[in-house]
Amino acid sequence: MRAWLFPFSILIIVLISLAAIYFHPEFFGSSPPLITPLAALPPPSLPPLPSPTSLPPSGVTAITLSAADISTSSARLLWTLDGYPNSGFAVLVSTASAPLYPPRPGDSVFTLPDPTTRTYTLHRPAVPFYIRICVLLSSATCDTYSNQISLP
Repeated sequence: MRAWLFPFSILIIVLISLAAIYFHPEFFGSSPPLITPLAALPPPSLPPLPSPTSLPPSGVTAITLSAADISTSSARLLWTLDGYPNSGFAVLVSTASAPLYPPRPGDSVFTLPDPTTRTYTLHRPAVPFYIRICVLLSSATCDTYSNQISLP
């Protein structure tokens, strides 16, 4: 019935011996223990977390806009982001420089509700125009505008 007691007592003796060796290295001369105690390790250095106010409400700090496949009838807009948007985008098109959201009279807006969208094919008007992208926060506000591009 007590057959388990003998192996268990041997295990206890081995663990106590190992603990004595670890915590009292003088048993083996002046050599330090093989394992550094956690209290002797310096605290890890982690980069500071950004403060919640350092990001704009959209979660995007920059948008870079470019155009490709430009023809007389259309242009493919491409953009890259620094950050992760919480909502979709607005493509702003105007004959005046620096299109804004909400649009000015005569400007056009194309809303893209999917925050993973990174391209849009724009059907070109017959007059020169300016384009910007912004991250939509609501139906009345936009945050983080891209650079402006113009197409003749």
